[in-house]
Amino acid sequence: ADESDRSLETEELIYQIMGLILGGSDTTRSGFNMIVARLLADRSLWNEVQADRSLIPAAIEESLRLEPPVGGMPRYCLEPIEIGGISIPGGQLVGLSALSAMRDETKISDPETFDLHREDRPLPHLVFGAGAHRCLGEMLARLEMEEGLAALLDGAPDIEMVTAPEMIGALGLRKSTPMIVRI
Repeated sequence: ADESDRSLETEELIYQIMGLILGGSDTTRSGFNMIVARLLADRSLWNEVQADRSLIPAAIEESLRLEPPVGGMPRYCLEPIEIGGISIPGGQLVGLSALSAMRDETKISDPETFDLHREDRPLPHLVFGAGAHRCLGEMLARLEMEEGLAALLDGAPDIEMVTAPEMIGALGLRKSTPMIVRI
């Protein structure tokens, strides 16, 4: 119903909605798959979260940091800029890697370690982007993963992983392979 000069054509609106539905459901599913796998791969982690549900958000943050469903995104550099001593000319396409940024050893101690009690987590979480490109579905994704993990801890406390999933891809949307479990 927006009649301003910012309104979208019907076709543009449909594509935006399709992107939200497809992008949000696939990234959340892949992210959740990797969270559960990470906790089941080290049973002491699963047991710790089982005993202290206040650790659910930390488990989600750490798993998304190490195995993000979005590995990075391309961006178009409008003007020349210098980042980390490297000059990027205007008009250049740049690949931003969340995989690399969330393992930056100058910002995160022992970045390859999954740590439920990490105090140097990057905030806000980079997997959801930043600024004008911040993920519109971030809060819904977080709620789905938190509630899903709590339900799984309640409904299948003795779940065992038979086959671990793997995250495929580096930039853009990544996909997790299936995880096989025994309940």
